[in-house]
Amino acid sequence: MTNKSVYRLLFSLGLFLVLVNLGCTVKHGPSSSEDALQKDTVQIDKLSALNEAIRSNPADPGLYLARAEELRARLELKDAFEDAERALKLDSLLPEAHHEIGLLYYLDGQIGLAKFAFEKALVLDDQYIPSMLQLAEIYLVLENYDRALNEVNRVLKVDEQTSQAYFLKGLIYRDQDNAELAKSSFQTATELDPEGVEAFNLLGMQYAEEGDTLAMSYYNTVLDIDSTHKEALYNRAYFLQEIGRADDAIEAYDLLLRFYPNTAVAWYNKGYIYFGYLGDAEASISSFSKAIDLEPGYAQAYFNRGVAYEENSERANAIRDYEKVLSLDPGSPQALTALNRLK
Repeated sequence: MTNKSVYRLLFSLGLFLVLVNLGCTVKHGPSSSEDALQKDTVQIDKLSALNEAIRSNPADPGLYLARAEELRARLELKDAFEDAERALKLDSLLPEAHHEIGLLYYLDGQIGLAKFAFEKALVLDDQYIPSMLQLAEIYLVLENYDRALNEVNRVLKVDEQTSQAYFLKGLIYRDQDNAELAKSSFQTATELDPEGVEAFNLLGMQYAEEGDTLAMSYYNTVLDIDSTHKEALYNRAYFLQEIGRADDAIEAYDLLLRFYPNTAVAWYNKGYIYFGYLGDAEASISSFSKAIDLEPGYAQAYFNRGVAYEENSERANAIRDYEKVLSLDPGSPQALTALNRLK
């Protein structure tokens, strides 16, 4: 699967989080248990403060809306829906409340209802940028590129400095395989928001797909902003692998695994490099084994470990791995050929 395909699969929720946090840099790094506890404590304190404020002023729709946003951030969608509905009962003309309901429907996978809610917000305020951006995203997910571009252009008529609009334009053009317009749009997004890591990461991906080493500078920029950005760490390592810088790629994967040790594909790629580039069957077997430990159904890792075992004169282990491949992927021509060779 290509980087582009992987990004496409992760796009819907990932972009949703980017757009919900307008103007915010999304951090992807892991927290220590102490940091996580501190974050939970802050969330609890904020929720407690909102509960107390609502008890003191139960007729304020803004307070219910604020609590809905907090509950959404905690993925407590049912309670968030209830608060957003309360806000609407108190003031049915709040575009922010309709927008919040749209976000909740979107998170719940109910795209049609989300679209209706965003459109309702725009009936109440035809210059409400957050709902325009979310509608553009929905049309992009649905591959209705003309409608997506229309929504993005509506945003830019209201505020031509909206970095998220250019980011979305870049994604639209990327999906249409228009590399030059995609790069131009992502570049504008980074100029408007120099902390916008996702646009830098996408620029890196665009240049990487062209084999251009300029990709490295964009991945490094992401990591200067957020040193634990998982996609950029992986993309940089994979690009180094693709251009044949084997030792540098191993080092880059090791950095990724320092933060995200359970990333099976990184272990798999290390195994591939050790065997295919460096000729180290023992190290390759160790890395493939780690990938298999993390993902017991990883058929390609079993196959390549079998090849490494075979190269290492461990015939029985190779046969066992090829047979495992067939149990996971019956009829695999690679495994059948390998077994016929050994039996």
